Amino acid sequence: MPSSRSSSIPVPLRLVETPESEGPRVTTPTAVFAIGDRADAIRLGPVFGATQRLGAFIPVVVLTGRSQDQRVVCDLGEELGLGTAAHALTIDGLSDAEVTAQTLTSFDRLLGQITPEVIVLTGDSDTTLACALAAAKQKVAVAHVDSGLRSWDWSTPAEINRVVIDRLSDTLFTHSHNAAENLTAEGVPPGRIEAVGSTVLDALSRIEPRARKRNVWEHHHLGRHEYVLVVITGGGERLQDPAQCDVLAEALGTIAATAPVAYCAGLAARAAGLDDAIAQMAHPNIHTVPPLGYADFISLQLGAGALVTDAATVQDEAAGLGVPCYSLGALSERPITLTHGTNVLLGDDDAAIAEVRPTSNERLTCAIPLWDGHAADRIADTLLANYAVQASWASLSAP
Repeated sequence: MPSSRSSSIPVPLRLVETPESEGPRVTTPTAVFAIGDRADAIRLGPVFGATQRLGAFIPVVVLTGRSQDQRVVCDLGEELGLGTAAHALTIDGLSDAEVTAQTLTSFDRLLGQITPEVIVLTGDSDTTLACALAAAKQKVAVAHVDSGLRSWDWSTPAEINRVVIDRLSDTLFTHSHNAAENLTAEGVPPGRIEAVGSTVLDALSRIEPRARKRNVWEHHHLGRHEYVLVVITGGGERLQDPAQCDVLAEALGTIAATAPVAYCAGLAARAAGLDDAIAQMAHPNIHTVPPLGYADFISLQLGAGALVTDAATVQDEAAGLGVPCYSLGALSERPITLTHGTNVLLGDDDAAIAEVRPTSNERLTCAIPLWDGHAADRIADTLLANYAVQASWASLSAP
């Protein structure tokens, strides 16, 4: 669907003082995109592309996650339109505190070298928090995509990170009215809140035509709409107890007794031992799927009869694709997917997964407001107005 934006927006330039013999020189302001993991890349890839098309900024990608996450992002870069990262921070800490501290120090040093006009980030990870802190301390504006998400579970580090990142942000982009209401209730001035929709739908609109031609489920000997796709990242505290891996594996075995299961694990889930628990079952109807590129992963979702996940990005993707989605846990920071019927919470007992069954019902078009594939265009226009144009005027009016 073509964008409704005008293509005649002038490119603002910033005057830079130079010796009188050379005359004034103009440069384009820099926007840094801080990307820590696969989910960040999916959410920010469309924004990077939309900003690049406007030509108002020099968009710079900085990889901020652990080395294994950075490799995943690099592998997806071309599919998501990110190209090649300009900088990659060296993060080798083992604990969350070490990762946060190393990211804060490294990103702070980098900001001093490239002096950006704005930092664009998303998510609720420790690296995102560290980047927001570094930017705030250097008085660099922070634009947070997917602001205002709340699960109201303060026992989780992610919830703490969400609130602190929003407090440090200058412009807060929300993907639903629930998120905007949360920010307003917390005292954020309305002028800093921009309702734009989910950029995950933008990424889908780019990749879905390619994904529909692949039929990846056939490569795993699965029938269309006959299998349950299980995507477990293992983030947070869900799989810290090895017994939880056994409960989850047993629940998947129960599903597999009546329908095939395609199982995809994230880095944290594999590290927690979920792969081992499933391998020990040796159930012939559980198909372990290796890490996939983005188009192949979306193809696998398109063929699924139901989807079970703990991944927030996958919940958005399921809404866009119309795939019945069941999410682990009793709380969700994405209530819009619950009220619009695209997502069902299974509760804290992972054994509830055993009740999920695939369906071949007709897929419904996503009806969530602003989830139309143009969220990134709205974000890019706001970045231009809030930062590039302001930078241009500030330079022109400087004595």
